[in-house]
Amino acid sequence: MSSTLEIFKLAELRVKTDRELVRIINNELELGLRLALIVESSTGDFDSTEPLLAEKAYAVALKLLPMVEDPSERRRLEQKLKQLREAQDRPCTPENRLRRRMQAGDFSVPQLESARSGLICAVLGLLRHSCCELVKKESFRTKSGVESSQ
Repeated sequence: MSSTLEIFKLAELRVKTDRELVRIINNELELGLRLALIVESSTGDFDSTEPLLAEKAYAVALKLLPMVEDPSERRRLEQKLKQLREAQDRPCTPENRLRRRMQAGDFSVPQLESARSGLICAVLGLLRHSCCELVKKESFRTKSGVESSQ
């Protein structure tokens, strides 16, 4: 009888441990996704540890995931792990930040197109400015008698 009671207690403990394991993995993935979102939506002024912490959360979840025995829980966590990897692999570009904000409901399609047009205009303005600076430098070198030795 005590053997049966011990087996029952061990089974209860195993169920409790499995639930805790799923909770730990889920918390790691949630943390990683939030950190990846912060990095992706930032303008570059984030703390440099955030990408590292998101990567660590991914590594911990990846290491613990094979221990999950419930197939439906494992599939759910694997999907979340895949989302985290994709979020970490996306480059942090202005267009991705705008797309992410649009997906979150912060922008409508016309606002996104307007922002994209603004971004293109800003890049063209920078290129124009750079070209003007090069022309000025070349003009100065020519006027001062300094010829390039190329």
